[in-house]
Amino acid sequence: RLVPDDVEDVDATSPVFLLLLMADAERTLPYLSALGAAICSKLPRAQFLIAPLKSLARSVKKTLDKYCGDYSNLCDLARATVKCDSLTEALHVLRYLGALPDDEWVIVLIKNRLMP
Repeated sequence: RLVPDDVEDVDATSPVFLLLLMADAERTLPYLSALGAAICSKLPRAQFLIAPLKSLARSVKKTLDKYCGDYSNLCDLARATVKCDSLTEALHVLRYLGALPDDEWVIVLIKNRLMP
């Protein structure tokens, strides 16, 4: 769950809440890029791919379809993929991410694209 610091008095079903989430996601991109650089410096065969921010239209649709209009449940506006050539390399990436301080990053979802 991604909740911006400045939403204490904003209703989570309000479009203003979504706009604040979008602004926070955009501010996250340089940190996401730095995380990718750190991963690739430790594991040069890994590829770190940052996806474009989720669009406003897609964010609204997903929130209405999955979260009954509650934008506080929307957690994947800024996202990335770590592409690995082997399971061993993927394990090294997971161990690296798992060793990061809890106050720096929270892993929300891991998708296994090898076994859909």
